[in-house]
Amino acid sequence: MHHLGLSILEIRSLIEKAFQPDHCTCECHDGKTLSIDLTRHADPTSTLHLSGIPLSDLNSFRAVADLIAKARHELACVPVKHTPADSASAARVPGLVDLRQQNGGRPSLAGR
Repeated sequence: MHHLGLSILEIRSLIEKAFQPDHCTCECHDGKTLSIDLTRHADPTSTLHLSGIPLSDLNSFRAVADLIAKARHELACVPVKHTPADSASAARVPGLVDLRQQNGGRPSLAGR
């Protein structure tokens, strides 16, 4: 058990679920430090790897929440890489382009 009364598996689960729908994988190979791999759901080429996070620092729920907030901030700083395929796939979705044109470039759920 960990200082929080949670196992490493439970701490990993808390962190991984906090990043949904983005993909998050937490690993602890040595029982002392945590590694986090984050990949944006909307842009799988935008990734972030954090390693060497001491489990001893995760001694409260506040500490886990702070770690999640810092990781979210760092992921937000990773540049989004748009490709021509992104716009081409959006154009193939029926009605999506028309919806944006009708609403001044903003998607709308009206009429659904």
